Amino acid sequence: MGRNVGGSSRSYQEKSRAALAALSPAVEKIRGEFVGKLTGYHARLRSAIMSDAKPEQQKALFDDASFVSHRIAGVGHTLGYSELGAAARRTEATLAAYKSNDVSVGRDVVIAQIRQLMVMIEAIKAEYGVTAD
Repeated sequence: MGRNVGGSSRSYQEKSRAALAALSPAVEKIRGEFVGKLTGYHARLRSAIMSDAKPEQQKALFDDASFVSHRIAGVGHTLGYSELGAAARRTEATLAAYKSNDVSVGRDVVIAQIRQLMVMIEAIKAEYGVTAD
């Protein structure tokens, strides 16, 4: 019954665990690089919620916040930050609704959503000991 597939007596699960364990340092390195990028993303999101921006500036700032949110959403989940990825997707969707003139999404809703994403970024940065923006 115990077939020896591929000439090894180790099970598929054992081989998979060993392969994943070997990747762990590389994944941690990539996570660290991502956390480093979060510092810049946080600063860009903070710029997007400036209260004194003129309408044309605000559009460009919200466009940038949408780009940042999209980047975080795309990588967050993959690197084990599921909640951050989900918050970034919500932020991106909120910004898209605002830009499409959805009357249920005002500037205050957008700012609240961006702030929520910023708080999550701050928590992850603190976890890694990163404090500066």
